[in-house]
Amino acid sequence: MTKRAKRPSKQAKDAGASPAPGDAGKGAGWFRGKWPVIRFVVVFAVLMGIFEALWATGTVKDNLFPSYLEANAGAGAWLIRIFGHNAQATGITVSSPAFSIEIARGCDAIEPAAIFLAGVVAFPAPVLSKVWGMLIGTVTLLTLNLVRIASLFFVGIWYPKLFHMMHVDVWQAIFIFLAILFWVIWALWATKPKAVPDASSPATA
Repeated sequence: MTKRAKRPSKQAKDAGASPAPGDAGKGAGWFRGKWPVIRFVVVFAVLMGIFEALWATGTVKDNLFPSYLEANAGAGAWLIRIFGHNAQATGITVSSPAFSIEIARGCDAIEPAAIFLAGVVAFPAPVLSKVWGMLIGTVTLLTLNLVRIASLFFVGIWYPKLFHMMHVDVWQAIFIFLAILFWVIWALWATKPKAVPDASSPATA
């Protein structure tokens, strides 16, 4: 004779199938904990998508961008003359009797600046901190781009075999690194706890 196991009651089945009381809360808590990171990634990706879409439009690509490149060529020639070399800008070309360089896409610092700006906008921080960060960071990157133009010009004169490497491999990587570095520095500054004056300390006249 064999013993027949008792069938579990419906109530027991339901009780065994129901999740533990804290499971749903754990899932919601995990999502809430990750939400700032998810939000940052989504907003950053959307902003970069908008930038790439605008970048491809005829108004920017054919009208605004060439004028910006010409401004870079003029400012780059001016910086080169400060260092004692006679250089002139004609359109997007910086030239001298010894060497000439054409300012084209990739020598403009626009994309690194866009990465920096998208990171600042997507990051949860006070609006005023974002405004200061966008202003100072963008101006710094665009100014450093003039240094890049001048340095590449002199590399082309003195070390022409290194020009391609400096242009494609070195300076472009440096600018992406600078965009990320500036963003990290700004984020640390924007999230730094502000000093609160001690109310118990006596006021000084």
